[in-house]
Amino acid sequence: MQTMMNTMPNLNTGVIDKFSHEFLFGIIDSVSKCIKPDQDKSYNSSSSLISALQDAFGKVEGCVVYSLHGDKQFGKFEFLYDLLVCEKGFSIESPVKKNNIDIIGVPMLALEAEFSSNSRDVVNDLVKLFVSAAYLKILIVSIPRNVQRYNQFLLNASKNCKGNFYVIYMEHPRYWKDGLTVKFFMWFREDYKMIHLSY
Repeated sequence: MQTMMNTMPNLNTGVIDKFSHEFLFGIIDSVSKCIKPDQDKSYNSSSSLISALQDAFGKVEGCVVYSLHGDKQFGKFEFLYDLLVCEKGFSIESPVKKNNIDIIGVPMLALEAEFSSNSRDVVNDLVKLFVSAAYLKILIVSIPRNVQRYNQFLLNASKNCKGNFYVIYMEHPRYWKDGLTVKFFMWFREDYKMIHLSY
C-alpha cells in the first residue's frame, strides 16, 4: 500500500498555474459570446453552456474534461458535477484480468450551473462542490435582483467549502439570443469577502 501511495500523482503546478483569475474570466467571457440559445427557455440548466465550457477547457494542454458532453470514459460521461476538469490520468494493471484500468487524473476544477430562482436548488448544487477535491470550484447561477445580498447568502452557505471558490452570475437561458453576448458578473471568495473580478 505504501508503494502505491508513493506512485500516485500530485497536482501539477505547471498546469494549475494556468488557471488564474484572468484566465478563468477569459474562458467565461469567450463562452458568453458564443453560447447558443437552448430550445427549452424555461429550463434551469443549460446544455449549450456546458457544451461550450467543455470545448473551451478541453483546449487547455494537460487537461481532460468530463461532462455529459464529453468523451465517455470510465463507463460514464460525468463525475457528479456538470463539468469536471482534471489532469490527464493514468492506467494501472487489473489484479484480476490482464488489462489496464484507467484512473482519473487529479481534479483541478469542479463546476455546477443552476439557474433556478429557488435558493434551495442553488444550495443543493453548492453542496456538491463541498465534497469535491478540486482545487477550484465554480458555481454559475442566474443574476439575482440584489447581487450584494446574494453574495452574502453564498458566503454564509459556502463557509465549509474548501479551496478557491468562484461565483458567476449569468443571465437566465430564457434571455439568450443568437448573436448576442450573454451578460455575466464574476466574483471570487477571499477572506470571507466576495471580490468582483473584471478584466
